[in-house]
Amino acid sequence: MPVDNYVYYLCYNATNNKVYCASAVSDNVAVIDGATNGVVTTIAVGASPQAFTWNPAQNRVYAANRNGNSVSVIRDSTTTGVEEIRNAEAQTPNAATLVRGALMLGAADSRQNPRHRTALHDAAGRKVADLRPGANDVGSLAPGVYFVRELQDDNGRPHTGIRKVILTR
Repeated sequence: MPVDNYVYYLCYNATNNKVYCASAVSDNVAVIDGATNGVVTTIAVGASPQAFTWNPAQNRVYAANRNGNSVSVIRDSTTTGVEEIRNAEAQTPNAATLVRGALMLGAADSRQNPRHRTALHDAAGRKVADLRPGANDVGSLAPGVYFVRELQDDNGRPHTGIRKVILTR
C-alpha cells in the first residue's frame, strides 16, 4: 500500500488495530487500519518523527521527533496528535488564560501571513475552531479546558506552540 517515500518506522497499537508509520521525508505519521490495510489519516506531528512506542494503559502512541526536539502524543482517536516540547519555558508552569465569550488573538499569536494557521482544540485534542487575529467568538462552545495551537508557521511547516485556555460562561 502506498504511504510515503522511505518508510522506516512502524508501531502497532493492538487496542485499536492501527499501525503508525513514519517516513524519512515527511513530518507526518500515517495511520493504517489493520483490518482494511488502508491509510485512515495522516497526522502532522513534529520534525522527523521516529522511535515510536505504544502505551497500552492510556492507548497512546508516542513518537520522538528527531529534528523537532519534541515528543508527539497520538491519542487513541486516529485524527489527533499533540506535540509536546520540553524547553526552558515549559519548566515553569504557565497559567491558563480565562476566556468568556471572545478569545482575542494578537499578531504574535496568529500572524497576517495566510500560511500561518491557528486552531482551538478541546481537551481530547479535537479541533473545534479555526482562529484568526482579533476577536474569535467562542461563546457557543461548552465551558471547559481548550488549547490554542499554532498549526503552521510562516513557512507552512508544523508549529509547536500550544497554550491552555479555560472557557467560562
